[in-house]
Amino acid sequence: MDKKTFKDKYDVFKPTSERRFDKSKCNEILEKWKEYVRLIENGFPIDSWLKNEDGYLPEFLEADTSIFGRSRIGNYNQIMIYQFTGTDESRKNMYIDQYENINSYDKKDIEPDYINHIQK
Repeated sequence: MDKKTFKDKYDVFKPTSERRFDKSKCNEILEKWKEYVRLIENGFPIDSWLKNEDGYLPEFLEADTSIFGRSRIGNYNQIMIYQFTGTDESRKNMYIDQYENINSYDKKDIEPDYINHIQK
């Protein structure tokens, strides 16, 4: 690897004003985490797992907590039940359940596996 390529790759990890650890954001993330803990203690509804306007746990863990470090999954194939949000129009807003190999536009089709495998 030449020197410029190495520098370009290294510079991605250098702290910038956007990536610096923001102590004030810690309290905000902690409060959001407490909300998820309360939801989990009360049965963790499926809407807290699937994409919605209020935010959802997989996104929270991957994006919102990134100030503590990153552990990106890359794609959602590792998450067994999810709502597809990519650019493939044939799967747009489809619910994908890899436990039973179900692809559906109706959330009710995936709820039994969500309850049996994730909510418990």
